[in-house]
Amino acid sequence: MSEAEAEQTAVPLDSVDRDIIRELTTDGRMSITQVAENVHISRAHAYSRLARLTGEGVITKFTALVDPIKAGLRSSAYVTLKVQQHSWRELKEQLRAIPEIYHIALVGGDFDVILLVRATDNIHLRRVIFDQLQSMDGVLDTQTFLVFEDVDTKVGFVHGGRPARGTINCPRAHKNSRAAPRPNAGSCGGCCGYCSLAAFGDPVLRQPSPSVPASHRRNRGAGWPEP
Repeated sequence: MSEAEAEQTAVPLDSVDRDIIRELTTDGRMSITQVAENVHISRAHAYSRLARLTGEGVITKFTALVDPIKAGLRSSAYVTLKVQQHSWRELKEQLRAIPEIYHIALVGGDFDVILLVRATDNIHLRRVIFDQLQSMDGVLDTQTFLVFEDVDTKVGFVHGGRPARGTINCPRAHKNSRAAPRPNAGSCGGCCGYCSLAAFGDPVLRQPSPSVPASHRRNRGAGWPEP
């Protein structure tokens, strides 16, 4: 297996791994203690899981999501490139060196590469496209598609994990608990999902979660099957 193929090999993940990833992509500054509490595992277990996820390259780094408009990057565009055959390796390194390029993808179709470019204004954007991209060896043609609005749809979500958590006001003892809301969660009105979690048992441990208040341990929501 080549180095490039090894980098693209998927790492086996279970529901605990995915829940940890979801928590940290939702809030990268979350403490390991809070991660452990939210995922319903011990702090030591959370540490070992996180060490494996970072060691195996599943989590590559911790960073911040920045609003481009508020950060002064008022002009964004997707730029497509048609490139000469066999020029991708050298071209990729040149593209990575341009700070205005925020995403690079090699694709199939009518063009070969698509880039997300962010700049302070249209003059800055034009300079990147005309003076840098179009002058690169191996670039045959470019097309520019201006971005009018950015919408992030998958921040904080990992397929196979639990739904993203939120702070929900609950009228019962676990008021303001951080838990995934579920429909028909029982007599607490579906406010925080703990009733359903207690009914099912922890999806990983298959036993009632210790963080669920005792008064709710047997409060099963309508429509939820027996565990």
